[in-house]
Amino acid sequence: MQKYIVTTIILLFGIIACEEGISIKRNYPIVKTLSVTDIDNDGTVTFNAELSSIGSSDVIDHGFVWGLNDNLNLESGAVGSLGAIQSIGNFFLEVNSGLVSGESYFVRAFARNESKTVYGEIVTFESVRNSPPIVLEDFNPKNGTWLDIITITGQYFDSYNEGNTSVKFGTSAANITEITNQSITVEVPIELLTSSSNIEVTTSGITESTQELFVLNGPQIDSVDPLEANVGQTVTISGSNFYPINTPTNQLLIDSKNSSLTSVSQNEINFIVPTLGTGNYNIELSVLDQSTTFNQQISIIGPTAGEFLPISGPPGSEVIISGSNFSLDVSQIQVLFNDVEATIVENSSTNLKVIVPGLTSGDYMIEVINDGIPIQYSGLFMVTSLPVPTDYIAYFPFSGNANDVSGSGYNGTLIGTPTLTADRYGTPNSAYDFNDVSDEITTSTEIDQNLVGGATFSVWIFPKEIAGVINRTIISNYNGQGTPGDCNGRIGFFLRLWDDASISFQYRVDGNDQVGVRTSAGTIITDEWQHIAFTWSGSLLGSSLDNFKIHLDGSEIAVNLENVGSINCAGGTFIESEDPFRFGRHECAAGPCSSFEGAIDDIRIYDRVLSDEEIMNLAVE
Repeated sequence: MQKYIVTTIILLFGIIACEEGISIKRNYPIVKTLSVTDIDNDGTVTFNAELSSIGSSDVIDHGFVWGLNDNLNLESGAVGSLGAIQSIGNFFLEVNSGLVSGESYFVRAFARNESKTVYGEIVTFESVRNSPPIVLEDFNPKNGTWLDIITITGQYFDSYNEGNTSVKFGTSAANITEITNQSITVEVPIELLTSSSNIEVTTSGITESTQELFVLNGPQIDSVDPLEANVGQTVTISGSNFYPINTPTNQLLIDSKNSSLTSVSQNEINFIVPTLGTGNYNIELSVLDQSTTFNQQISIIGPTAGEFLPISGPPGSEVIISGSNFSLDVSQIQVLFNDVEATIVENSSTNLKVIVPGLTSGDYMIEVINDGIPIQYSGLFMVTSLPVPTDYIAYFPFSGNANDVSGSGYNGTLIGTPTLTADRYGTPNSAYDFNDVSDEITTSTEIDQNLVGGATFSVWIFPKEIAGVINRTIISNYNGQGTPGDCNGRIGFFLRLWDDASISFQYRVDGNDQVGVRTSAGTIITDEWQHIAFTWSGSLLGSSLDNFKIHLDGSEIAVNLENVGSINCAGGTFIESEDPFRFGRHECAAGPCSSFEGAIDDIRIYDRVLSDEEIMNLAVE
């Protein structure tokens, strides 16, 4: 009985609701597209629509979409937005741009709330004539800089078709930030590289240009920091209207000399002070064809002397030279001990660390030349000398004869016509000159077997001719004989020059298996005394650059391994060559060959590896 009563009540309520016209409110608006009117010869049309229901929430936008096909929505067509609306009724939109004469168009109304966009029916119409030509009235401001906002005013800009309007400054496309039928706002393009240009607007294929030119503001310098600097130092210029990309568009001149820019923005430029002498200089900045000069000059400060420590030391030792305003560009600095240049290993604006060059013992003036400005230091640096290592196993000073003065008895014998000549000091009869292919000096017997454990060879040479012969032997004890692959055979070596003016040192086992090192071409020059020292650690198997070193005039020079892996005697026992040492050539299978042409002096042979300092001392002896 109770269930029957409830059902009856529900049915009765439904009947009453229908009789009294009660309805359930929709949650979206209802919009209807009406006929297009006012299709005039002046190119304008009027779209019409009716909003018959707001729905259950506010309408936040309404208007029309149109285009040349019937697939119309807010993403695919031109959009004319009329904004929010709070009451039902008719609405319209007059369109006066972007339409092409004789084309059939589709249009539909839309309304949108927070949750849904609804569209009216599609209505078609035909445009009578092209939209009226755009009109450019003005633009402001008339001048500015890159990325500034410029507003262009006029009529008939197509604000409905995205991408249908473009703006250029000269030939550079501008970014449009906002557009209506009567105004366009744009950014001055960063690509604009002319100081003045027309502004060109294109809408729906119609282009108009301003008669008045837009002018880029010229650069302005507000400050320079610091105003006192030394060559190579970074200085900051602050101001405005700088080109914000590091290209030659910005040109900075310090007294007409280009400066290297390290970073740029529209308001700041960092540059490196160029190489100029001490003094005051104008700062001029050019951007495109506009330039400005700062109202103050920059002072380039010259270097000043401090002190040097220590005040004495041997060649190859380090000296710290202090001062101020040294160039940070080490290529612009020279440090001289008298007239001999020292190597700079560290530098700052206040300190220079240098290596004492290969000099004989004595007092030397230190001079720093900074960007062409000489500074002489008070006091003299004393070059001291390490004792010349005298633990040689053979020493041939060639002072009047070819005898070994080490006490080992390896006296030399002249073959051919080696003649006594002056040494590097000009002392007569103190070196031997080799001028004929048969000239050589040989020792009376082989020299110490212990050289297989490591050795140093020191010699002074004065080459007269390098080209013309593939190689020229300085020292050798290999006779070119032997059986290939004899891993218990004798070791021989060559220290020689090649026709490209390189130096090589090779060790060979009987049968010409070999390993060695060679410098780059052009290492040796003719008609000048040069000191060569070669060290070998004693290892042949798995030889590497660590096992061989060549020093020229006291300094180690780069070498490359040659014939690596050609000695493959893993179980062999190498012994010293039984052949005598030869100076000036070596023995080939067919007789003497590879003759040296020039002078040789002061040959020292050690059965150990000398230190770099000891070799430097030999070179400056």
